[in-house]
Amino acid sequence: MAETGLYLYGITDAAEEAWLGPVGVGEPPAEVRIVPLGGFAAVLSPAPDGGVAPKTAHLLAHDRVLSTLARHRTVLPVAFGTVIPGEEVLKDCLSRYRSVITRELERLRDKVEAELKAFWVPEAVVRAAGYDPARLGMVHRLHPARRYEMAVQVGQAVEATVEAWRQRFVPELCNQLAPWCLGYRLNQPLSVRMLLNAAFLVSRDREPELARTVQVLGDRYADRLSFKYVAPLPPYNFVEINLPWRQRKGEE
Repeated sequence: MAETGLYLYGITDAAEEAWLGPVGVGEPPAEVRIVPLGGFAAVLSPAPDGGVAPKTAHLLAHDRVLSTLARHRTVLPVAFGTVIPGEEVLKDCLSRYRSVITRELERLRDKVEAELKAFWVPEAVVRAAGYDPARLGMVHRLHPARRYEMAVQVGQAVEATVEAWRQRFVPELCNQLAPWCLGYRLNQPLSVRMLLNAAFLVSRDREPELARTVQVLGDRYADRLSFKYVAPLPPYNFVEINLPWRQRKGEE
């Protein structure tokens, strides 16, 4: 491959070269290949001309490549937008950190990530805050001053209720899912309605059991919470190495 710049998706335990087809980052989608480098392999495609913008299409392509591999292989994801000057630079970096990469691949072998997001149901929160959703729907009939006062009261009550639910349901849900997992991490909620944003590390062969448990909990909490579950994914939240994808001094 010519030294024109390579887009790096991640490192995997593949032993043979393979092509994934035109599914990579770029417009049109770049050809993605798996390149064995002795004990593990790099997942690469030609770097897009003009750099890699954080566009939705690029982000989805990056995730799609890694998620496809994670269904059957151990994958160490690399951060979105990682571009290597060329294959020789990549080989040099991977050679220097071979033992670290090998240990991390072994630690995460046959493990995947499952993401669970839980959202509170608005009507349920309003009722738990002590208000009737139907009656609140007629608040527009009130005098403007009273309407404002009511909005403040309801807002404060809902905010307090959501925080109480977070303190209760986050540990409650995680404790019920923990037996199926090797560990979990809590991430910041991505929206006001998101109560839980958690990533679970799970053995690939036990992920279906975790999924069934999430379904049971979804039915149990349906009157208060709605769930979004995605798996299997690469272990984005559990990779514990961060390699410097750059040349050594004097090689730039």
